[in-house]
Amino acid sequence: MADAPQLRLYGYVTLVCGLLLAAIVFLWQSQASTLADGTGFTRGQEHQMKMLMGPLAVAMSGWADALTSPAGEAIVIAVFAAFVAYMCFRHARFQEEEEHALLVSGEEREHGQDQGHPARGEPRQ
Repeated sequence: MADAPQLRLYGYVTLVCGLLLAAIVFLWQSQASTLADGTGFTRGQEHQMKMLMGPLAVAMSGWADALTSPAGEAIVIAVFAAFVAYMCFRHARFQEEEEHALLVSGEEREHGQDQGHPARGEPRQ
């Protein structure tokens, strides 16, 4: 298991790499999309979809188009990288708190102040 500073380093590296990748994907895809023809439904196709499948289908189609746009893909990549980095930082904090609790409980035992820990099932003395 990695220690807390190493987990923080993983978090920073993940965040920086994810944001750089999101920027690269955005720039690359936006240049490619300017060269390609505009995609999406025409007004007649949207009306036909609304009549056949309802307004929710048109809304979901719009959401799918937004997520597959260059900005949408970049946002998904950045959000996922930020989530992974957050989990690294959170795990590092929990590990430091656990190490601190073990250190404090070890000092209490050395001084004869062991009161037990009810959450771990240890009886109080």
